[in-house]
Amino acid sequence: MARASSPKDNDSDDDDNSKGSEGRALGGGMDEKLPSNVEFKYSKRDNRKGRHGLVVLPTQKGQEHVLAPPPTSNFRHIVRGVWRMFTYFPVWDVSWLVAVTFTVGSVVWVLNGFFVFLPFAPKVGFHGQTLYGGGITAFIGATIFEIGSALLMLEAINENRTGCFGWAMEHLGDTEDRELGPGTQVVPLKDTCSHHHQNTSNVVGQPTLVSRLTNPVQGDSTPEGEHSWVWWPSKTELQTHYLHDVGFTASLIQAFAATVFYISGITALPGIFDHMSKPLIDAFYWTPQVVGACGFVISGFLFMIETQRH
Repeated sequence: MARASSPKDNDSDDDDNSKGSEGRALGGGMDEKLPSNVEFKYSKRDNRKGRHGLVVLPTQKGQEHVLAPPPTSNFRHIVRGVWRMFTYFPVWDVSWLVAVTFTVGSVVWVLNGFFVFLPFAPKVGFHGQTLYGGGITAFIGATIFEIGSALLMLEAINENRTGCFGWAMEHLGDTEDRELGPGTQVVPLKDTCSHHHQNTSNVVGQPTLVSRLTNPVQGDSTPEGEHSWVWWPSKTELQTHYLHDVGFTASLIQAFAATVFYISGITALPGIFDHMSKPLIDAFYWTPQVVGACGFVISGFLFMIETQRH
């Protein structure tokens, strides 16, 4: 049987799903076994982000030679990746939107820190810098975090529950090294990937009729009458799956914390902050900041737990 690295930190339902998706990843008339030195690398976060991890160990004596995809850690691929960051904008991909939104929001909060801190430096700043510069950037930053948290929830809700390993094996008659003889090549399986990230027609991941007909994996994982994209899970799905999922719980806490934190972003605006008494500032400015920030820390801790094996 094909070997896939099992998500040991997930519940039994996820283990069953990963096994089922393994057969589909090798589907399309392919019943060949995986070489013993090739493993699919599954993780909940990678699956939610639409990534396909692969482990190809060095070929040992007596094993079939495997031609792996080129490594992405060399200088050429790093430069290409950096270049794509500034030239490729997959706005239909909710995971990309989450990453960009929180990055931009973090930059705004760095600017906010400068506006708030500079008045304490001698001969630096301008009149009203904290009220206007700090207040307006706080509102913008809190708004961006609120939008990012909503996108984060949509990403968590629309994870690929069936899994998708995204690789196929192709037999080679001859490899470049004649001494190694026939071998196997690992190739991407993008055409039949069932992650919603592959849909480039809209941001909500609803497949077109053409993709349903040409994508057997997506067709199998999206039964008749069901949508490939949902805005909120049912009560049963929440109780049986989502509330037991660390990634969803972290996203939910992040969304709650961002909403509470947004209160302080609103009250920081000029015209509101400078017209509030000290008790109101403590209640509607400082308290939401403390509660929201604590939620961010808890959410980040859970995301760390999700990605760390030990």
